[in-house]
Formats: sequence, structure tokens, C-alpha cells
Amino acid sequence: MNTNIQTTAENILVPVVQQEYITDSSLSQFPKLVISISIVSGPCGSGKTHALLNLIKEQEYSSNHLLAFPTWLLCEQSHLELANSEFDMVDIINSKGQKLAVKSRMTTYFNDCLDHGHALVVTWPGYEDLPYFRNKPDWKIYIDEIPQVSAFYPVDVSKNPQLLTDFIELGHSINSLIAKVSIKEGCKHKLKSASESTDDGYKEFKALFRALLSDNKDVFVLIEDWNVVINKAKTKNKTGEITFISMLNPSQFNGSTILAANIEQSLLYKWFERFHNVNFTHHKQISSNLRYTHHGDEIASRTEIYYCIDEGRGYSKYFRDTGADDGLTYGNQMDNIAVEFFNNEDFLYVVNKDYSNPVLDSSKLAHQLPVGSHGQNDYQDFNAIYFNLALNFPPKQLQLLKALGFTAEEARIAVTYETFYQCIMRTSLRNPDSNDTVKIIVPDKKTAAYMCLLLGGA
Repeated sequence: MNTNIQTTAENILVPVVQQEYITDSSLSQFPKLVISISIVSGPCGSGKTHALLNLIKEQEYSSNHLLAFPTWLLCEQSHLELANSEFDMVDIINSKGQKLAVKSRMTTYFNDCLDHGHALVVTWPGYEDLPYFRNKPDWKIYIDEIPQVSAFYPVDVSKNPQLLTDFIELGHSINSLIAKVSIKEGCKHKLKSASESTDDGYKEFKALFRALLSDNKDVFVLIEDWNVVINKAKTKNKTGEITFISMLNPSQFNGSTILAANIEQSLLYKWFERFHNVNFTHHKQISSNLRYTHHGDEIASRTEIYYCIDEGRGYSKYFRDTGADDGLTYGNQMDNIAVEFFNNEDFLYVVNKDYSNPVLDSSKLAHQLPVGSHGQNDYQDFNAIYFNLALNFPPKQLQLLKALGFTAEEARIAVTYETFYQCIMRTSLRNPDSNDTVKIIVPDKKTAAYMCLLLGGA
């Protein structure tokens, strides 16, 4: 295991190949809203949600406030804090034990509200596809954590391409590689019926259909893939599978505030800024009340980062499952090293859903942490964490992102490294009253080096 890491930003970050970032110039003949979004970009543990709730309490009667959280647990915690502060009209909407859909109940709720004094707590999935609601200007909207900007929809049309071509067609080209997908004129009602159909033939396509019907998403496809699969152009590629990508558009975010760590490195930020020319501004009231705006020596001095693989290839499931000389896989070897290294100390571990190892599963000292652990505060007593985690975009998904103007390194930073960082910050590093040293084992040197940057030069 390697432990010595000396690094600077210059020798970690791979230079981005100069490229022309796309803009939606082909829509310039139509009127476009000037969209503004406020951000609070503070490190994990800096008190973003705490500062937000304090602001809402202060402004209880000056406006209405909507808070969208990524998980139900965070909704419950924030609702409880506001309710205990004697906030008069704080409500929470969820799908538990309810006959009416969340969106229908939210729409009714907005129709019945006064123009000030309400606070509504919901999950982001419940709010994501909500259409424009009544008296929206009366509401200040806060979105906790960065919503996932992209989603992928692989579908097999080898037997029946009409399941797509009956409803959709290529729209305008974004560049020579990728085009927007449009619903055919007069087919929106038929597409909605197909998205709600119980016919098994539509089952694989429903998620794609819902994305196409959403006012808050745009759907794209590689032009070559469309021609190969739908138009049956002559090519060596004879597959009947075609993958679409949906991207959030910023219309729903106009006037909202997003609170998260490392926002400027997220795919959502880059997409909105480059493609939609969104104007981002810092929310000064909330930002000024954070505990800190970056990790400094107080975090770096408490952090030790170790890595297992010294090669520049990064870590993958293929490498993880490859056999080593002793008959174990490399992934198994890493697990053994981690258990031995932490000795008799309780530690967190993070692995892919498709991976298990009796060494970890049977250890009373090993405690599994979910890969998606945003906002969880129940692990602050742990001073050790181990990752046997491979997070890489499949080739087709990465090809779609590159066609939309992203680089592979941008995708890695926004998804892979951010996931590692979020998990690390569930440990006692999140606790401002702790002085304990936290030991971290990651798979590869490049990940270790980037964690050093995020954690103040650990």
C-alpha cells in the first residue's frame, strides 16, 4: 500500500483538451428566458442546511419557502427542526400511505396557500417534474444537494422500431454528433397514453417516454446511432439497441437556490452555464453564515489518505475481478489489506452493489456505508473508511456526454470523485468538535491525490 502523496493542482488535473463548448444556438430564433440561479457552494459539514433553516425562520412572514431534499430522511429532519422552532405553517408532503399522487397533492396545496408564512418540505424526486404551479412568485425555492442532471435510456428496437418512430423523430442537431429528440406533431397525447399503458411491449420504453413528456428535461441521441438503428444505414454495427440521454433544463430552477459542495465542478453547473447561459450568483446571506467556505489545515491535519494501485489506469470492475498471483482477485486482496491495516478498529466500507466479500461481510468491525450517503450524519463516530468502489461511465454513456461537450475528466470529477468525497465526509471529519485522525483507503493514486485537494491538502 502506498502512502506518500505529494501533489499540486498542476500535476493532478489532466489538462482539458481545448474544445468548442456547445450552446443551444439553433434555438436562438425563439425568445429565451434569462435564467438566474443562486448557489451556496460550501464544503460538507460547513452548515449549509443549518444556515438555510435559520434564514427561513427569520423570514417566516416575508414569503413562502419550499425546500427540496434528496432523501426522505433529510426531509423529516428539516421538517422537525422547523416545527420545533414554532414555525406556524410548516408542512411535509410524501407518498407514504396516500392515495393521491404527490404532484396532485402539491398542486392542491399551492392553490390553498396564503402569499406568505408557509414552509413546504418535499423530496427532489417529488418536485422534479412538477409543472408550473399557482402563485410561484410567492415562493422562495431551495434545493439541497445537486440534482442528477443526466439520465440514460438504453432501449432495444430490433424487433419493433415503430415503438419509437410512431411517436418521436430527430429534432435540430446540436452539432455533427448529437441531436435533440422531438415528439412528432400531434403525437403527444398518444405518447402519454403509451407511457401509462400496462402493455408489456411498452415497459422498456416508459422511462424514456416520461422524460420526453417532461417540460423540465431535454432528450438527445447520437445521430449515427439513430441512423443505424432506426433508418438502418449500412454499417458494421448491427445492434438493435439505442441509448438516449436526458438532461435537465434550467427553467424549473429559475430564481431558485441550490446548496451543495463543489457546485462549480458539477455536470449540472457546467451544463446550465455552457448550454443555457444561466447566470449563477452566490447567495450572500446563507454563504456568510457558513462555518467555513473551504477545508483548511484543521481538516488536512486530521486526515491520512492511503491508496492501493499506483498505476494511472484508475480503478474498474474489470480490474477488481481480475485474478492475482495468489489466486485471489485484486479486489479481494485490497479487502484483506484494509482489514489488516485497520486492525481492531471499527471502520466504514463502501463497495459497488454487485460486489461482496466474506472478509468484509463477516467482520464485526466493518460497517457498510451506502454509496449515496449525502446528508447522513449517523457515522460521525467513525475514524476510518475504506473504498473498494469502481465508478466509471459505460462507454456509450461517456460517448453521449462527450458529444454534449463534457470531457472524461469533468465527468470523473463530478461523479466519481464527488461520491468519494461525500462518503469520506460522513466520518468524524464532519464533526467540528472532533480532533481525531481519520484514515482513508481508496483504490488508486489519482483518486487519493484529488481527495488531498478537496480536503485542504491532506
